[in-house]
Amino acid sequence: MLKVLMISLDPSAAAVEKGKHIGNLQQRLVEYGKHLDYLYCVTYTPRENALYRHQKLSDKVEVIPSLSRNIVFFTWDAYRIASRICRNEDIDIITTQDPIFCGIVGLAIKYKYKKPLLVQVHGDSLDNKYWLRERKIRYLLNVIGKFVLRRADGIRVVSERVKKRIMNMGIEERRIFKLPIYIDVKKFSDARGGEEIRRRFSHYDNIVLFVGRLAKEKNIPNLLKAAAIVIKKFPRTLLLIVGDGPEREKLERLAKKLQIEENVVFEGQVEHDKLPAYYKACDVFVLPSDHEGRAMVLIEAMAAGKPVISTEVSGVDDVIQEEKTGFIVPVRNHKALADKLCYLIENPSLRVEVGRKAQEFALETQDIKSNAMLQRKIYETLLEINRK
Repeated sequence: MLKVLMISLDPSAAAVEKGKHIGNLQQRLVEYGKHLDYLYCVTYTPRENALYRHQKLSDKVEVIPSLSRNIVFFTWDAYRIASRICRNEDIDIITTQDPIFCGIVGLAIKYKYKKPLLVQVHGDSLDNKYWLRERKIRYLLNVIGKFVLRRADGIRVVSERVKKRIMNMGIEERRIFKLPIYIDVKKFSDARGGEEIRRRFSHYDNIVLFVGRLAKEKNIPNLLKAAAIVIKKFPRTLLLIVGDGPEREKLERLAKKLQIEENVVFEGQVEHDKLPAYYKACDVFVLPSDHEGRAMVLIEAMAAGKPVISTEVSGVDDVIQEEKTGFIVPVRNHKALADKLCYLIENPSLRVEVGRKAQEFALETQDIKSNAMLQRKIYETLLEINRK
C-alpha cells in the first residue's frame, strides 16, 4: 500500500472549467495516481470561487481545494484539511510542492502524525540573489524554506543546478532526489493550428515567441529591449507575448517607450490546449527569466521543433546543448539576447536544424509515464530509509 498526501499551491489542480487555467497538473496527478494506491492533493484556491471544487480526478486521485482568504491563511486551511485526512486515512508519506508555504504545513503534519516528508523544490529561489531582491519579505521566506528543507526526510529537485544549491546549504546528497517535471511532448510535436496564427500575422516575416506569466522573475523588459535592437535591423519581426500577469501594463508602456509597439502583440492568457499552435507558429522561442526551476515552456517549444534561446537559469544546462538544441545567454544581458536572435533570423537553415535536434531530444527524454514510476520509486526509497 502506498497512500500519498500532497500539499500544493497550484489552484489548477482543483479547476473544473476547461480553459480557465494554464497548465497540465491534473493530467500529471492522474498519471501519478496510476502508480499509487491513493493520492490526496490539498491545494491552494481562493475563497468562494465556483471554478474550484472538491473532486475526484480518477478512482485513485482526489483534490481538495483550500478555499482560503489568501496565501497566509492557506497554511492554516491546508493544515486543518491535511490533519483530517491523516486522522481518517492511513497515509504513508507527505509531499509538498514548495518548501515555504506548503513546506511549513508538511513539516507540521510530519511531526504531528509521524509521517516521512518529501519536499519538492521546483524553482531556483532559495539563496538566489535575484529572487531575494524582488521583495523584502523574501528574506524571511528564504529562512523558512531552508528551515523546512533541513528537517525534511527527502527533497525532490527538478534540475542539477537546484540540487547543487541545496547541497551548498549543508544538506546531504543522499536526501536529494533529482526528477524533472515531464510533459506530454506528443501534444506539442503533433500540434496543428500554427498556419492559422501565421496567417493572422502574415505581414511579419519572423515571429519570436514568449509564453509565461507576466511577472518580475520572467524579466520581459530584458526581452523587449533585445527586441528593439532586433526590430531595428529586421523591421518585419513580431514579438508575440502569450500570457498575463501583474506586469502587463508596465510592459505595454515600455514597448511604447521603445517605439516597438507595432511589432509587439500581447496575446493574453491562452488555454493550455491551444498553446501548441503558438509554438508551431513561431520561428524562435525565448525565455528571458532571472530565475527558474526547470521551465516546462522550453521543453514544449523544443517538442514543437523550435530553436530556443534561454537565459542561464536553473534547468537549461539539462536540456540545451549550445548550437545543437538551443542557445544560452547571460541573465539580464539584452544585447547578448539580441545578438542570438539576429543570428537565428539571419540563418533560417540553422533554425530548422536546431529545431529538429531539439525536437528529437524532447521526444527521446520526456515521458510522463516513466516520470510517474520514478516518483513512486522515490516514495518507496524514502519509506525504506525512514524504517531504518
